[in-house]
Amino acid sequence: MDCIKRAMILLFLLLLVNCQPQEDPAPTSTGERVQLTATPSRPSEQEAPTSTAAATAQTAIPSPISTPVSDTPLSHDGPWWVFRAAEGLWAVNPDGSGLTLILERTGPDQDARAFRYEPSPGGGQLALIEIENRHSQTPPLLRLVSFPDGQITPIASLHPEVTDQSADTDSYDRWVATGVLNALSWSPDGAQLAFNAVIDGDSGDLYVYSISNSQLTRLTSGPTESVFPVWSPDGRRIVHGAVLRLNIQMSGAGYDYANVWSAEADGTAVELLFETEIIGFENVLGWQSDSVLLVDTETPNDNPFCSYSDLRSFDLDTRGTKALIGGRYAARSFDPESKTVLFSVGDEPNCEGELRPGLYVMDSSSGRPPIRFTEDKAWQVEWSAQAELFFAHTEFGVIAADTSGQFIDLVVPEETFGLPIVAPGSRRLAWTGNELWIGSLQDNLDNPPRKVLTGRIWEASWSPDGRRLLFITGDGLFIASEPDFVPLEVADFRGFSPVWVMPVAE
Repeated sequence: MDCIKRAMILLFLLLLVNCQPQEDPAPTSTGERVQLTATPSRPSEQEAPTSTAAATAQTAIPSPISTPVSDTPLSHDGPWWVFRAAEGLWAVNPDGSGLTLILERTGPDQDARAFRYEPSPGGGQLALIEIENRHSQTPPLLRLVSFPDGQITPIASLHPEVTDQSADTDSYDRWVATGVLNALSWSPDGAQLAFNAVIDGDSGDLYVYSISNSQLTRLTSGPTESVFPVWSPDGRRIVHGAVLRLNIQMSGAGYDYANVWSAEADGTAVELLFETEIIGFENVLGWQSDSVLLVDTETPNDNPFCSYSDLRSFDLDTRGTKALIGGRYAARSFDPESKTVLFSVGDEPNCEGELRPGLYVMDSSSGRPPIRFTEDKAWQVEWSAQAELFFAHTEFGVIAADTSGQFIDLVVPEETFGLPIVAPGSRRLAWTGNELWIGSLQDNLDNPPRKVLTGRIWEASWSPDGRRLLFITGDGLFIASEPDFVPLEVADFRGFSPVWVMPVAE
Protein backbone atom coordinates (compact mmCIF):
# COMPACT_ATOMS: atom_id res chain seq x y z
CA MET A 1 0.00 0.00 0.00
CA ASP A 2 1.21 3.46 -0.82
CA CYS A 3 1.31 5.27 2.50
CA ILE A 4 4.12 7.73 1.75
CA LYS A 5 3.35 11.18 3.09
CA ARG A 6 5.26 14.03 1.47
CA ALA A 7 6.79 15.79 4.43
CA MET A 8 10.12 17.57 4.67
CA ILE A 9 11.48 18.27 8.16
CA LEU A 10 14.27 20.84 8.57
CA LEU A 11 15.36 20.58 12.20
CA PHE A 12 17.60 17.80 13.54
CA LEU A 13 19.15 17.32 16.98
CA LEU A 14 22.47 19.09 17.62
CA LEU A 15 24.43 16.19 19.01
CA LEU A 16 24.50 12.44 18.31
CA VAL A 17 25.24 10.40 21.40
CA ASN A 18 25.53 6.70 21.97
CA CYS A 19 22.07 5.10 22.20
CA GLN A 20 21.89 1.55 23.57
CA PRO A 21 18.30 0.18 23.56
CA GLN A 22 17.13 -1.47 26.76
CA GLU A 23 14.89 -4.46 27.37
CA ASP A 24 12.41 -1.97 28.86
CA PRO A 25 10.21 -0.86 25.94
CA ALA A 26 10.79 2.75 27.05
CA PRO A 27 14.43 3.82 26.47
CA THR A 28 16.10 5.90 29.13
CA SER A 29 16.54 8.75 26.67
CA THR A 30 14.43 8.94 23.53
CA GLY A 31 15.43 10.74 20.37
CA GLU A 32 19.16 10.02 20.72
CA ARG A 33 21.20 9.27 17.59
CA VAL A 34 24.40 7.35 16.98
CA GLN A 35 26.70 7.12 13.98
CA LEU A 36 26.46 3.79 12.15
CA THR A 37 29.78 2.66 10.77
CA ALA A 38 30.46 -0.01 8.12
CA THR A 39 29.62 -2.53 10.85
CA PRO A 40 26.19 -1.40 12.06
CA SER A 41 26.49 -3.06 15.46
CA ARG A 42 29.53 -0.96 16.41
CA PRO A 43 28.46 2.70 16.49
CA SER A 44 30.71 5.68 17.02
CA GLU A 45 29.67 9.20 17.92
CA GLN A 46 29.52 11.88 15.25
CA GLU A 47 27.97 15.33 15.05
CA ALA A 48 24.87 15.74 12.92
CA PRO A 49 23.78 18.79 10.93
CA THR A 50 21.38 21.18 12.63
CA SER A 51 19.14 21.43 9.57
CA THR A 52 18.63 19.84 6.21
CA ALA A 53 18.63 23.14 4.36
CA ALA A 54 21.97 24.20 5.79
CA ALA A 55 23.55 20.81 5.16
CA THR A 56 22.82 20.26 1.51
CA ALA A 57 25.42 21.17 -1.09
CA GLN A 58 25.03 24.48 -2.92
CA THR A 59 27.35 23.74 -5.82
CA ALA A 60 26.34 24.50 -9.40
CA ILE A 61 24.22 21.82 -11.05
CA PRO A 62 25.56 20.58 -14.40
CA SER A 63 23.09 20.58 -17.26
CA PRO A 64 22.20 17.15 -18.65
CA ILE A 65 24.20 16.18 -21.72
CA SER A 66 21.78 15.41 -24.54
CA THR A 67 24.18 13.60 -26.86
CA PRO A 68 23.83 9.80 -27.05
CA VAL A 69 25.89 7.82 -24.56
CA SER A 70 27.37 5.60 -27.28
CA ASP A 71 26.35 3.47 -30.25
CA THR A 72 27.46 0.22 -28.58
CA PRO A 73 24.98 -2.63 -29.19
CA LEU A 74 23.05 -4.30 -26.40
CA SER A 75 25.40 -6.56 -24.45
CA HIS A 76 25.12 -10.34 -24.76
CA ASP A 77 26.46 -10.72 -21.22
CA GLY A 78 24.05 -8.46 -19.32
CA PRO A 79 22.70 -7.31 -17.00
CA TRP A 80 19.99 -5.30 -18.78
CA TRP A 81 17.78 -2.46 -17.56
CA VAL A 82 14.34 -3.15 -19.04
CA PHE A 83 11.37 -0.79 -19.18
CA ARG A 84 8.19 -0.35 -21.18
CA ALA A 85 7.16 2.54 -23.42
CA ALA A 86 4.63 3.11 -26.20
CA GLU A 87 6.59 1.01 -28.70
CA GLY A 88 7.00 -2.00 -26.42
CA LEU A 89 9.79 -3.30 -24.18
CA TRP A 90 13.18 -1.58 -24.28
CA ALA A 91 16.51 -2.74 -22.87
CA VAL A 92 19.71 -0.84 -22.19
CA ASN A 93 23.16 -1.71 -20.82
CA PRO A 94 24.16 -0.55 -17.30
CA ASP A 95 26.36 2.20 -18.77
CA GLY A 96 23.44 3.59 -20.78
CA SER A 97 24.58 2.23 -24.12
CA GLY A 98 22.88 -0.23 -26.45
CA LEU A 99 19.33 1.09 -26.23
CA THR A 100 17.29 -1.58 -28.04
CA LEU A 101 13.59 -2.19 -28.66
CA ILE A 102 13.68 -5.79 -27.47
CA LEU A 103 9.95 -6.46 -28.00
CA GLU A 104 8.02 -4.27 -30.42
CA ARG A 105 4.38 -3.77 -29.57
CA THR A 106 2.53 -1.10 -31.54
CA GLY A 107 -1.18 -0.84 -32.09
CA PRO A 108 -4.33 1.00 -31.04
CA ASP A 109 -3.91 0.11 -27.36
CA GLN A 110 -0.15 -0.18 -27.47
CA ASP A 111 0.56 1.11 -23.96
CA ALA A 112 -1.27 -1.91 -22.52
CA ARG A 113 0.51 -4.56 -24.55
CA ALA A 114 3.39 -5.10 -22.12
CA PHE A 115 1.47 -4.63 -18.92
CA ARG A 116 3.02 -6.73 -16.14
CA TYR A 117 6.40 -8.41 -15.98
CA GLU A 118 8.73 -9.98 -13.47
CA PRO A 119 12.42 -10.89 -14.01
CA SER A 120 13.57 -14.39 -13.15
CA PRO A 121 16.00 -14.72 -10.20
CA GLY A 122 17.71 -17.38 -12.31
CA GLY A 123 18.54 -14.74 -14.89
CA GLY A 124 18.06 -14.30 -18.59
CA GLN A 125 14.24 -14.30 -18.66
CA LEU A 126 11.28 -12.06 -18.04
CA ALA A 127 7.77 -13.35 -17.32
CA LEU A 128 5.38 -11.07 -19.19
CA ILE A 129 1.60 -10.61 -19.18
CA GLU A 130 0.26 -8.84 -22.27
CA ILE A 131 -3.24 -7.44 -22.65
CA GLU A 132 -3.99 -6.32 -26.18
CA ASN A 133 -6.91 -4.12 -25.19
CA ARG A 134 -7.77 -3.37 -21.59
CA HIS A 135 -10.97 -1.51 -22.49
CA SER A 136 -12.35 -4.57 -24.28
CA GLN A 137 -10.91 -6.89 -21.61
CA THR A 138 -9.15 -9.18 -24.02
CA PRO A 139 -7.64 -12.32 -22.46
CA PRO A 140 -4.30 -11.76 -20.66
CA LEU A 141 -1.50 -13.71 -22.35
CA LEU A 142 1.43 -15.09 -20.34
CA ARG A 143 4.79 -15.34 -22.12
CA LEU A 144 8.49 -15.61 -21.42
CA VAL A 145 10.93 -13.17 -23.00
CA SER A 146 14.57 -14.32 -23.26
CA PHE A 147 17.52 -11.92 -23.15
CA PRO A 148 19.24 -10.47 -24.98
CA ASP A 149 17.63 -11.82 -28.17
CA GLY A 150 14.00 -11.07 -27.22
CA GLN A 151 12.76 -14.55 -28.13
CA ILE A 152 9.17 -15.15 -26.97
CA THR A 153 7.90 -18.41 -25.47
CA PRO A 154 4.08 -18.56 -25.15
CA ILE A 155 2.83 -20.15 -21.92
CA ALA A 156 -0.94 -19.74 -21.70
CA SER A 157 -4.00 -17.59 -22.23
CA LEU A 158 -4.93 -16.77 -18.65
CA HIS A 159 -8.60 -16.01 -19.19
CA PRO A 160 -10.84 -17.66 -21.76
CA GLU A 161 -13.23 -14.92 -22.82
CA VAL A 162 -13.84 -11.22 -23.33
CA THR A 163 -16.21 -10.02 -20.65
CA ASP A 164 -18.38 -7.01 -19.90
CA GLN A 165 -17.71 -5.50 -16.49
CA SER A 166 -21.22 -4.13 -16.05
CA ALA A 167 -22.87 -7.47 -16.89
CA ASP A 168 -20.99 -9.76 -14.52
CA THR A 169 -18.97 -8.62 -11.51
CA ASP A 170 -17.63 -12.11 -10.90
CA SER A 171 -16.38 -12.33 -14.48
CA TYR A 172 -14.69 -8.96 -14.21
CA ASP A 173 -13.00 -10.02 -10.96
CA ARG A 174 -11.67 -13.13 -12.70
CA TRP A 175 -10.31 -11.07 -15.57
CA VAL A 176 -8.60 -8.57 -13.23
CA ALA A 177 -7.12 -11.33 -11.06
CA THR A 178 -5.60 -13.06 -14.09
CA GLY A 179 -4.40 -9.87 -15.78
CA VAL A 180 -3.78 -6.41 -14.42
CA LEU A 181 -3.52 -7.60 -10.78
CA ASN A 182 -1.93 -11.01 -11.38
CA ALA A 183 0.99 -11.45 -8.99
CA LEU A 184 3.67 -13.35 -10.93
CA SER A 185 5.94 -15.20 -8.51
CA TRP A 186 9.19 -17.02 -9.39
CA SER A 187 10.54 -19.88 -7.29
CA PRO A 188 13.78 -18.95 -5.46
CA ASP A 189 15.91 -20.78 -8.07
CA GLY A 190 14.00 -19.35 -11.03
CA ALA A 191 13.02 -22.83 -12.23
CA GLN A 192 9.24 -22.38 -11.81
CA LEU A 193 6.71 -19.58 -12.15
CA ALA A 194 3.49 -19.35 -10.10
CA PHE A 195 0.50 -17.31 -11.24
CA ASN A 196 -3.30 -17.10 -11.24
CA ALA A 197 -5.32 -18.26 -14.26
CA VAL A 198 -8.79 -19.34 -15.41
CA ILE A 199 -7.91 -22.27 -17.68
CA ASP A 200 -9.44 -25.55 -16.49
CA GLY A 201 -12.28 -24.23 -14.31
CA ASP A 202 -14.63 -21.31 -13.69
CA SER A 203 -12.46 -19.44 -11.19
CA GLY A 204 -8.95 -18.13 -10.89
CA ASP A 205 -6.72 -20.95 -9.64
CA LEU A 206 -3.03 -21.25 -8.80
CA TYR A 207 -0.85 -22.67 -11.58
CA VAL A 208 2.87 -23.42 -11.86
CA TYR A 209 4.91 -23.43 -15.05
CA SER A 210 8.18 -25.40 -15.18
CA ILE A 211 10.96 -23.82 -17.22
CA SER A 212 12.84 -27.09 -17.71
CA ASN A 213 10.04 -29.16 -19.27
CA SER A 214 7.49 -26.45 -20.24
CA GLN A 215 4.87 -28.23 -18.12
CA LEU A 216 1.83 -26.33 -16.80
CA THR A 217 0.35 -27.68 -13.53
CA ARG A 218 -2.90 -26.64 -11.87
CA LEU A 219 -2.45 -26.65 -8.08
CA THR A 220 -5.82 -25.47 -6.75
CA SER A 221 -9.53 -25.50 -7.57
CA GLY A 222 -12.52 -23.83 -6.00
CA PRO A 223 -14.88 -20.86 -6.24
CA THR A 224 -12.44 -18.22 -4.96
CA GLU A 225 -9.67 -16.27 -6.68
CA SER A 226 -6.08 -17.23 -5.90
CA VAL A 227 -3.96 -14.18 -5.00
CA PHE A 228 -0.42 -13.31 -3.91
CA PRO A 229 1.53 -16.59 -4.23
CA VAL A 230 4.64 -16.67 -2.04
CA TRP A 231 7.25 -19.44 -2.31
CA SER A 232 8.87 -21.04 0.73
CA PRO A 233 12.66 -20.55 0.81
CA ASP A 234 13.25 -24.19 -0.20
CA GLY A 235 10.88 -23.91 -3.18
CA ARG A 236 8.67 -26.72 -1.89
CA ARG A 237 5.47 -24.83 -1.04
CA ILE A 238 3.46 -21.86 -2.26
CA VAL A 239 1.40 -19.94 0.30
CA HIS A 240 -1.44 -17.92 -1.22
CA GLY A 241 -4.65 -16.16 -0.36
CA ALA A 242 -8.17 -17.06 -1.56
CA VAL A 243 -10.58 -14.17 -1.99
CA LEU A 244 -14.28 -13.84 -2.80
CA ARG A 245 -13.98 -10.34 -4.30
CA LEU A 246 -11.16 -8.06 -5.37
CA ASN A 247 -13.29 -4.96 -4.69
CA ILE A 248 -11.86 -3.03 -7.61
CA GLN A 249 -14.55 -0.35 -7.29
CA MET A 250 -13.60 0.20 -3.63
CA SER A 251 -10.24 1.84 -4.17
CA GLY A 252 -7.78 1.01 -1.42
CA ALA A 253 -10.20 -1.13 0.60
CA GLY A 254 -8.46 -4.43 -0.04
CA TYR A 255 -9.71 -7.87 -1.02
CA ASP A 256 -12.59 -9.84 0.48
CA TYR A 257 -10.54 -12.68 2.01
CA ALA A 258 -11.94 -16.13 2.74
CA ASN A 259 -8.85 -18.11 3.78
CA VAL A 260 -5.13 -18.73 3.24
CA TRP A 261 -3.75 -21.96 1.75
CA SER A 262 -0.47 -23.77 1.20
CA ALA A 263 0.07 -25.81 -1.98
CA GLU A 264 2.87 -28.26 -2.67
CA ALA A 265 4.63 -27.00 -5.80
CA ASP A 266 4.65 -30.48 -7.33
CA GLY A 267 0.85 -30.63 -7.17
CA THR A 268 0.63 -33.42 -4.60
CA ALA A 269 -1.28 -31.58 -1.85
CA VAL A 270 -3.18 -28.42 -0.94
CA GLU A 271 -3.75 -27.59 2.73
CA LEU A 272 -5.88 -24.96 4.44
CA LEU A 273 -3.74 -22.86 6.77
CA PHE A 274 -6.40 -20.65 8.34
CA GLU A 275 -9.78 -19.08 7.66
CA THR A 276 -10.27 -15.32 7.76
CA GLU A 277 -13.02 -12.79 7.15
CA ILE A 278 -11.52 -9.40 6.41
CA ILE A 279 -11.67 -6.68 3.79
CA GLY A 280 -7.97 -6.06 3.32
CA PHE A 281 -4.96 -8.34 2.94
CA GLU A 282 -3.37 -11.27 4.74
CA ASN A 283 0.33 -10.56 4.16
CA VAL A 284 3.29 -12.92 4.28
CA LEU A 285 5.95 -10.65 5.74
CA GLY A 286 8.74 -13.22 5.54
CA TRP A 287 9.98 -16.65 6.61
CA GLN A 288 11.68 -17.72 9.82
CA SER A 289 12.54 -21.07 8.20
CA ASP A 290 11.43 -23.25 5.29
CA SER A 291 8.24 -24.11 7.18
CA VAL A 292 7.60 -21.15 9.53
CA LEU A 293 6.30 -17.92 8.08
CA LEU A 294 5.41 -14.48 9.43
CA VAL A 295 1.90 -13.24 8.66
CA ASP A 296 0.04 -10.07 9.51
CA THR A 297 -3.33 -8.56 8.65
CA GLU A 298 -3.79 -5.29 6.80
CA THR A 299 -7.16 -3.49 6.86
CA PRO A 300 -6.76 -0.02 5.30
CA ASN A 301 -10.41 0.93 5.70
CA ASP A 302 -10.36 0.38 9.46
CA ASN A 303 -7.75 3.06 10.04
CA PRO A 304 -5.27 4.30 7.41
CA PHE A 305 -2.85 5.47 10.11
CA CYS A 306 -2.45 2.02 11.66
CA SER A 307 -3.74 -0.45 9.09
CA TYR A 308 -1.55 -3.41 10.20
CA SER A 309 -2.30 -5.77 13.09
CA ASP A 310 -1.85 -9.27 14.48
CA LEU A 311 1.70 -10.14 13.47
CA ARG A 312 2.17 -13.85 14.16
CA SER A 313 4.33 -16.77 13.16
CA PHE A 314 2.70 -19.84 11.60
CA ASP A 315 4.28 -23.29 11.42
CA LEU A 316 3.10 -25.09 8.27
CA ASP A 317 4.12 -28.50 9.65
CA THR A 318 2.54 -28.33 13.11
CA ARG A 319 -0.13 -25.68 12.41
CA GLY A 320 1.13 -23.87 15.51
CA THR A 321 0.60 -20.11 15.70
CA LYS A 322 2.47 -17.68 17.93
CA ALA A 323 1.29 -14.09 18.48
CA LEU A 324 4.09 -11.54 18.16
CA ILE A 325 2.35 -8.13 18.03
CA GLY A 326 -1.22 -8.00 19.28
CA GLY A 327 -2.03 -4.33 18.71
CA ARG A 328 -2.21 -2.15 15.62
CA TYR A 329 0.81 -0.57 13.97
CA ALA A 330 1.48 1.83 11.12
CA ALA A 331 4.34 0.30 9.13
CA ARG A 332 6.74 -2.64 9.30
CA SER A 333 9.60 -4.37 7.54
CA PHE A 334 11.56 -7.61 7.98
CA ASP A 335 15.23 -8.61 7.72
CA PRO A 336 15.24 -12.25 6.58
CA GLU A 337 18.80 -12.89 7.82
CA SER A 338 18.51 -11.75 11.45
CA LYS A 339 14.72 -12.38 11.56
CA THR A 340 14.31 -8.85 12.92
CA VAL A 341 11.11 -6.86 12.47
CA LEU A 342 11.11 -3.07 12.68
CA PHE A 343 7.69 -1.51 13.13
CA SER A 344 6.05 1.79 14.06
CA VAL A 345 3.25 2.42 16.54
CA GLY A 346 1.26 5.63 16.23
CA ASP A 347 -0.89 7.70 18.57
CA GLU A 348 -3.72 8.55 16.18
CA PRO A 349 -7.33 7.82 17.20
CA ASN A 350 -8.21 4.11 17.20
CA CYS A 351 -4.51 3.18 17.10
CA GLU A 352 -4.07 2.75 20.84
CA GLY A 353 -2.81 -0.60 22.05
CA GLU A 354 -0.47 -2.21 24.54
CA LEU A 355 2.62 -0.50 23.08
CA ARG A 356 3.43 3.19 23.40
CA PRO A 357 3.96 5.28 20.24
CA GLY A 358 7.40 4.99 18.68
CA LEU A 359 9.67 2.76 16.63
CA TYR A 360 10.39 -0.79 17.77
CA VAL A 361 12.72 -3.64 16.83
CA MET A 362 11.92 -7.25 17.61
CA ASP A 363 13.68 -10.56 17.09
CA SER A 364 10.76 -12.52 15.68
CA SER A 365 12.28 -15.93 16.49
CA SER A 366 13.49 -15.36 20.06
CA GLY A 367 10.22 -14.88 21.89
CA ARG A 368 11.52 -11.70 23.54
CA PRO A 369 9.24 -8.63 23.62
CA PRO A 370 9.85 -5.76 21.18
CA ILE A 371 12.21 -2.94 22.16
CA ARG A 372 11.25 0.68 21.64
CA PHE A 373 14.35 2.62 20.57
CA THR A 374 12.83 6.04 19.88
CA GLU A 375 9.57 7.95 20.36
CA ASP A 376 9.62 8.88 16.65
CA LYS A 377 6.70 7.51 14.68
CA ALA A 378 7.09 6.42 11.05
CA TRP A 379 4.66 6.00 8.18
CA GLN A 380 7.13 4.13 5.96
CA VAL A 381 9.84 1.60 6.89
CA GLU A 382 11.97 -0.58 4.65
CA TRP A 383 14.77 -3.10 5.06
CA SER A 384 17.72 -2.53 2.72
CA ALA A 385 19.80 -5.62 2.00
CA GLN A 386 22.33 -3.36 0.25
CA ALA A 387 22.93 -1.25 3.38
CA GLU A 388 22.07 -4.02 5.88
CA LEU A 389 19.95 -1.43 7.65
CA PHE A 390 16.35 -0.38 8.09
CA PHE A 391 15.26 3.01 6.79
CA ALA A 392 12.28 4.81 8.31
CA HIS A 393 10.46 7.95 7.17
CA THR A 394 9.47 9.57 10.47
CA GLU A 395 7.82 12.75 11.61
CA PHE A 396 11.32 14.24 12.02
CA GLY A 397 12.83 13.12 8.72
CA VAL A 398 14.54 9.87 7.67
CA ILE A 399 16.61 7.63 9.93
CA ALA A 400 18.75 4.56 9.32
CA ALA A 401 18.64 1.88 12.03
CA ASP A 402 20.40 -1.41 12.57
CA THR A 403 18.78 -4.56 13.91
CA SER A 404 19.59 -3.66 17.53
CA GLY A 405 17.89 -0.27 17.35
CA GLN A 406 20.95 1.96 17.04
CA PHE A 407 20.22 4.68 14.51
CA ILE A 408 21.21 7.97 12.90
CA ASP A 409 19.43 10.88 11.28
CA LEU A 410 20.06 11.27 7.58
CA VAL A 411 20.42 14.55 5.76
CA VAL A 412 17.25 14.76 3.68
CA PRO A 413 17.71 17.11 0.71
CA GLU A 414 15.05 19.63 -0.18
CA GLU A 415 12.48 18.75 -2.85
CA THR A 416 12.92 15.01 -2.32
CA PHE A 417 10.55 12.62 -0.61
CA GLY A 418 10.31 9.02 0.46
CA LEU A 419 13.24 6.80 1.38
CA PRO A 420 16.65 6.84 -0.30
CA ILE A 421 17.74 4.26 -2.88
CA VAL A 422 20.87 2.41 -1.73
CA ALA A 423 23.57 1.46 -4.22
CA PRO A 424 24.70 -2.20 -4.14
CA GLY A 425 28.20 -2.70 -2.78
CA SER A 426 28.35 0.69 -1.06
CA ARG A 427 26.41 3.01 1.18
CA ARG A 428 25.86 5.59 -1.52
CA LEU A 429 22.32 6.98 -1.48
CA ALA A 430 20.13 8.49 -4.18
CA TRP A 431 17.32 10.80 -3.11
CA THR A 432 14.53 11.39 -5.62
CA GLY A 433 11.42 13.53 -5.93
CA ASN A 434 11.26 16.92 -7.57
CA GLU A 435 15.07 16.87 -7.62
CA LEU A 436 17.81 14.23 -7.72
CA TRP A 437 20.51 14.22 -5.04
CA ILE A 438 23.34 11.73 -4.42
CA GLY A 439 25.22 11.31 -1.16
CA SER A 440 26.34 8.64 1.26
CA LEU A 441 25.03 7.09 4.44
CA GLN A 442 27.58 8.98 6.49
CA ASP A 443 26.27 12.36 5.29
CA ASN A 444 27.21 15.29 7.52
CA LEU A 445 27.97 18.99 7.22
CA ASP A 446 31.34 18.29 5.61
CA ASN A 447 30.00 15.77 3.09
CA PRO A 448 26.32 16.47 2.38
CA PRO A 449 24.30 15.09 -0.54
CA ARG A 450 24.90 16.81 -3.87
CA LYS A 451 22.19 17.94 -6.25
CA VAL A 452 22.46 16.21 -9.62
CA LEU A 453 19.32 17.34 -11.41
CA THR A 454 16.37 19.67 -10.95
CA GLY A 455 13.13 18.16 -12.25
CA ARG A 456 10.67 15.42 -11.37
CA ILE A 457 12.32 12.01 -11.08
CA TRP A 458 9.70 9.35 -11.74
CA GLU A 459 11.73 6.18 -11.28
CA ALA A 460 15.36 5.36 -10.56
CA SER A 461 17.62 2.41 -9.75
CA TRP A 462 21.32 1.75 -9.30
CA SER A 463 23.22 -0.52 -11.63
CA PRO A 464 24.07 -3.90 -10.03
CA ASP A 465 27.68 -2.77 -9.47
CA GLY A 466 26.51 0.41 -7.72
CA ARG A 467 28.55 2.72 -9.95
CA ARG A 468 25.76 4.24 -12.02
CA LEU A 469 22.27 5.53 -11.42
CA LEU A 470 19.71 5.13 -14.20
CA PHE A 471 16.60 7.28 -13.86
CA ILE A 472 13.50 8.40 -15.74
CA THR A 473 12.18 11.96 -15.94
CA GLY A 474 9.36 13.51 -17.92
CA ASP A 475 11.91 14.28 -20.64
CA GLY A 476 13.42 10.82 -21.03
CA LEU A 477 15.86 8.25 -19.72
CA PHE A 478 19.18 9.36 -18.18
CA ILE A 479 22.26 7.85 -16.58
CA ALA A 480 24.62 9.41 -14.04
CA SER A 481 27.96 7.69 -13.37
CA GLU A 482 30.56 8.01 -10.63
CA PRO A 483 32.46 10.02 -9.64
CA ASP A 484 30.79 13.22 -10.88
CA PHE A 485 27.32 11.89 -11.71
CA VAL A 486 26.74 14.24 -14.60
CA PRO A 487 23.41 13.19 -16.21
CA LEU A 488 23.68 11.80 -19.74
CA GLU A 489 20.62 11.36 -21.91
CA VAL A 490 19.99 7.79 -23.03
CA ALA A 491 16.56 8.26 -24.66
CA ASP A 492 14.41 11.30 -25.33
CA PHE A 493 11.14 9.56 -24.44
CA ARG A 494 9.70 8.52 -21.09
CA GLY A 495 9.63 4.90 -19.98
CA PHE A 496 7.79 3.09 -17.20
CA SER A 497 8.28 0.27 -14.67
CA PRO A 498 12.03 -0.40 -15.04
CA VAL A 499 13.48 -3.71 -13.80
CA TRP A 500 16.90 -5.37 -13.96
CA VAL A 501 17.16 -8.63 -15.84
CA MET A 502 20.29 -10.44 -14.69
CA PRO A 503 22.28 -12.86 -16.86
CA VAL A 504 22.08 -16.60 -16.30
CA ALA A 505 24.56 -17.57 -13.59
CA GLU A 506 27.44 -19.71 -14.83
